[in-house]
Amino acid sequence: MPPSRNVDVAAGSSERDAYREHRTRPLGKPLTLPEPFEFDLDTADFL
Repeated sequence: MPPSRNVDVAAGSSERDAYREHRTRPLGKPLTLPEPFEFDLDTADFL
């Protein structure tokens, strides 16, 4: 099976060692990071 071409981020405050939000975006597409960072991460450089 070929490797995943996605970017994953677990975000939000930790609650019992689990994050409340999980985001997956295709590589090459911007990934919006939540507080405290609050910016769009350009994932095109990861290709």
